[in-house]
Amino acid sequence: MTPIQPPALLTPSRRQWLCGAAALAGSGLAAPVQAKTEAYPKGPVKLVVPFTPGGATDVIARKLGDQLSKSLNAPFVIENKPGAFGMIGTDQVVKAAPDGQTIGLILSGVVLINPHIYTKVPYQVERDIALISKVADTAGVLAVHPSVPVKNAQDFVAYLKANPDKLNFGSYGQGSSPHLLCEYLRKTLDARMNHVPYKGEAPLVQDMLGNQVQVGIASLNAQKQHFDAGKLRPIALIAGQRTAAMPELATMAEQGFGDDVFRMQNWFGIIAPKATPAAIQDQLAQAIGAVMATPEMQEMIVKMGYTPVADSTPRKLVAEYREWAPRWKKLAELSGAKIDQ
Repeated sequence: MTPIQPPALLTPSRRQWLCGAAALAGSGLAAPVQAKTEAYPKGPVKLVVPFTPGGATDVIARKLGDQLSKSLNAPFVIENKPGAFGMIGTDQVVKAAPDGQTIGLILSGVVLINPHIYTKVPYQVERDIALISKVADTAGVLAVHPSVPVKNAQDFVAYLKANPDKLNFGSYGQGSSPHLLCEYLRKTLDARMNHVPYKGEAPLVQDMLGNQVQVGIASLNAQKQHFDAGKLRPIALIAGQRTAAMPELATMAEQGFGDDVFRMQNWFGIIAPKATPAAIQDQLAQAIGAVMATPEMQEMIVKMGYTPVADSTPRKLVAEYREWAPRWKKLAELSGAKIDQ
């Protein structure tokens, strides 16, 4: 039989510690008891892509989802929900249960441009959306058809001023970031050209190749092969810094155009419903960062013409959103673009 141990003697120091702990508990200042972290994910995770299959967002989502399935030991199921420049799919994520089992991969225009362009937006960013993690930055490339006799940004602006309304400027949609930049050029530099909106990058680039439009801004991913073949000519990068996918291409700022608008670039990022617990947001962001840091993902993103991001967190992404959102709003207002939706 195990002998019953006598109660431990209360030494003066032990008695003081117990009394102090009781006092703290009574005052409500006791250190909180750490709650046991629940396992995440609890089964399959739905990763909503608010754009059509085959596009850059979809390609990144499928590769990221595949890697997260392995690292978190749960299937990540891709669901494409296109429409209204990402608002339909984003709304589906926003209205899902806030448990981390439904997330989305968006292009930043969903949160930075849509609220200022569309007359009806089914979500409010700060109220409804948890910004979890950025996965890649995407720079726009200002390019021209080879028939346009310019080779850099300074030449381009000078040519526009000397040839008002001669060039057609293509964008991948009314209210898209290239459209806003086109309006900025027209209104601040007195560079007159005709805006031609397309439904996506593919038809825009196709008409640039055919010289139906002579100027456009699209992703490096959509244009790189045509630059290499000499069928389109890159003029400048719309970004804060050069990209590893085409390091020889200078930014607009490097070419003498230092306005904030020429550093405003898009990004791909993971979102979730706003009420998703912070612990789940952090765990998800850490898992995404680990995946994005792998050589396989880094190589894929760079080959697509983007810049991989492996150190994003909810706090970093929210801070970046709040820094740039007012600038996007100002640019949208300057453009005058409005879409009934």
